Amino acid sequence: MSGSGGGSSAVKKRSPAGSASSVAQEEEKQAMEKMLEAAGGAQENGCARTPSPSAAADEGEGVALKRSITLMNGVAIIVGTIIGSGIFVTPTGVLREAGSPGLSLVVWAVCGAFSIVGALCYAELGTTITKSGGDYAYMLEVYGSLPAFLKLWIELLIIRPSSQYIVALVFATYLLKPIFPTCPVPDEAAKLVACLCVLYSTNPLLSVFLLLLQNHEQESMGNLQLKYLHRMLWAFKLLLTAVNCYSVKAATRVQDAFAAAKLLALALIIILGFVQIAKGDVTSLTPEHSFENTKVGVGNIVLALYSGLFAYGGW
Repeated sequence: MSGSGGGSSAVKKRSPAGSASSVAQEEEKQAMEKMLEAAGGAQENGCARTPSPSAAADEGEGVALKRSITLMNGVAIIVGTIIGSGIFVTPTGVLREAGSPGLSLVVWAVCGAFSIVGALCYAELGTTITKSGGDYAYMLEVYGSLPAFLKLWIELLIIRPSSQYIVALVFATYLLKPIFPTCPVPDEAAKLVACLCVLYSTNPLLSVFLLLLQNHEQESMGNLQLKYLHRMLWAFKLLLTAVNCYSVKAATRVQDAFAAAKLLALALIIILGFVQIAKGDVTSLTPEHSFENTKVGVGNIVLALYSGLFAYGGW
């Protein structure tokens, strides 16, 4: 009896230790589940969800976006965004408003320095305010909701449409240049084609209606040319849409090709400039001739700076 009583008392003494151990194990299990849930939520915000082992066993494999954009594709997208169409158009405006090669080089240097300062400020903002949304997120964080809302609407109604029209105008000018090889492209023709490009890109239903309406009109020479232009624009749009719908990889390859074409065109212009310098055609760069016919009016300098800053606007 004494032995059995001693054994029962020993069991009673061990039971609190056993319950404490089980409680500790349960707390450790709950803490581990919370950590897994937190990790899963953090990855879910980045558009990729890694489920916990228990969730994976219950639900199967989670749905996640496939990462198919490589480092080279990302660099090509950034380069293609920064190097826009402005660099192929604005040098003429800078030289026309400056009046001399010397002042135009000064304008380009000032615009470059200003753009470097702006790019450094944006780099600091991007590392300080780690939110998606660009200018809207920065203004919302610093100035509040009303300035951020106004900035968003100004961007939507004025800045972006103007930029799209300039891109369309550049495209139209180079598209029509083979038709006018020995003279400048008429402004009316370039503006008409640019408006058609904007129309086709922003209002496809209206463009379809105009194309169908034109098919019923009399096929004169002007009508035929406009019809072929409509069809070419539609074919180009459908081709890009099909490429983007087919796969992300194909779309990034197209972006890589466009970025390489821009870099090749810029390299060709730079090489031709150095070739002209090597030939001795440097009269306009000598100190006694570089500032001849300089325009010192405030309006001319402001317009020259605006043209230069538009070319640097990719940052």
